[in-house]
This record gives sequence, C-alpha cells and structure tokens, in this order.
Amino acid sequence: MEVEKKDIKEISELIVAIEVVGVSIGGMLADGKINALDLPLALNLLKEHQKLIDGASNLGELIPEAKDIDPMEAVALVQKLYAVGLNIKNAVKPA
Repeated sequence: MEVEKKDIKEISELIVAIEVVGVSIGGMLADGKINALDLPLALNLLKEHQKLIDGASNLGELIPEAKDIDPMEAVALVQKLYAVGLNIKNAVKPA
C-alpha cells in the first residue's frame, strides 16, 4: 500500500497570509504611528482577505504536510520565508 505524498500547499498559503499581514501592518507602523496616511495599507489588507482566509482555512493540514517535507520542498519553503522576511523588513522601513 503506497502512502500518499503530501505537498506544501497549506504551508505556502500560511506563509503568504503572514506576508500580507506583516507587510500591511509593518507599513502602517513604519513611521511609528497609525493615522489616516495608513488607510491605503489598511484597504490593501482588506483587499487581500482571501489570502488570509486561504492561509488559515486548513491549519489541521500543516502538521501532516510538515512531516512529509522532502529536501526540495524544504529549500523552496526557506526561500519563500526569506523573501517574505525581506518584504516585511522593507515595509517597516520609514519612507
């Protein structure tokens, strides 16, 4: 009996959701305060709500996916996490 190989879809969706939240909130806090100038970032967060829903919808699948990660998937996830970290870091920098 062959065991079905899991992919990293749910983990990737969670990383995208973290990026959406991190970039939006990081951008809002870049100047040290939240004010009317942050409205476009808040609206972007609302516009991207589907990514947040996708990221949180199947949290129960994260553990089975994580247990089944192969080396290529691990590299892909680390690259994705690194890119997300840079995007959030850049969003937090004051303009």
